[in-house]
Amino acid sequence: MTAALVPQRKPRPAPEKKVVEAVARHEAPAPVQAPVMERGENRPTQRVTKAEAGIASLAASGVNFTSGRHVGVGDVFPSGEKLISVDPAIGEIITSRRRIVVSDKNPLPEPPASSVKAGNESHG
Repeated sequence: MTAALVPQRKPRPAPEKKVVEAVARHEAPAPVQAPVMERGENRPTQRVTKAEAGIASLAASGVNFTSGRHVGVGDVFPSGEKLISVDPAIGEIITSRRRIVVSDKNPLPEPPASSVKAGNESHG
């Protein structure tokens, strides 16, 4: 008699099926990345000194900053730019957004005071 008074339960679906259904209902959004320029496209060029950019050294594997941070080829800078390549021989850094030319010296050095002439002087 007591068996007739207990309501019958539906069998529970397997946990794997629940997970599959949940994933099907709630798809994660695709990650958004910074646009990467294709090879051959012109990127804007920026000229900086190592001191201005805070760069300690350049290597083919990446950029070493004076703060101790290293950004390797394929990694992303805090600005969101992806490091594409580094040519330490010519001081060139290629990112997903721009070309950076790094020099050890100020790109436009001041001429020495002794080489500046006061005016047009004729020799004769």
